[in-house]
Amino acid sequence: MTAEPGTKIAIYARVSTSGKKDNGAQKQNTDTQLDPMRAYCQQRGWVIVEEFVDTGVSGSKASRPALDRLMDAATSPEKPFDAILVWKLDRFGRSLNHLSNAIETLKGHGVAFVSMTDGFDLTTSQGKLMFGMLSCFAEFERNLIRERVTAGIKRAQAEAAKAGRKRGAGRKAFALDIEDIQARKFLGESQRQIAKSLGVSPSLITKRLNAQSI
Repeated sequence: MTAEPGTKIAIYARVSTSGKKDNGAQKQNTDTQLDPMRAYCQQRGWVIVEEFVDTGVSGSKASRPALDRLMDAATSPEKPFDAILVWKLDRFGRSLNHLSNAIETLKGHGVAFVSMTDGFDLTTSQGKLMFGMLSCFAEFERNLIRERVTAGIKRAQAEAAKAGRKRGAGRKAFALDIEDIQARKFLGESQRQIAKSLGVSPSLITKRLNAQSI
């Protein structure tokens, strides 16, 4: 689609922190993103139908309240807007793979995607070409993650065997590669599947993941 004047737009913004720091200094503020995007829409004659804002939410999280509502609206039969505008790609996608999949989903429902400061605009032919390149890099990222996960599984299994971890035997503290576990969850494996392949309990993985997030 070409975003002509009158195109209905949904704006998405995200900051990891908000308000003021202890020393009184200003933390991130969504208006830093929202004000230029509002002006951009006005310049192009686009109509903003809704603003979706996640405040104090890390971009690494797979689920974000405002982003979830945005995607639900974009894929609903009603589809209240024609395109989504973001300040920057990293405000929207938590990874290259996540970004590629989300934009592919939007395309399938006829919703365009525009990143203002990156010059990424799927309402143009150039933007569609850029998306093709993005998809290639996303596939490359997925392959790298799979390779790392495979290596991590082999390493963990070797360590488990070396430590003599058998059912009923006295157990020593077992090192888990949290980054590998997170990568496997990112690729769609359940925590139970991961635990079984590593020879540990799902509760141990939960405990280590919770400790990592503290």
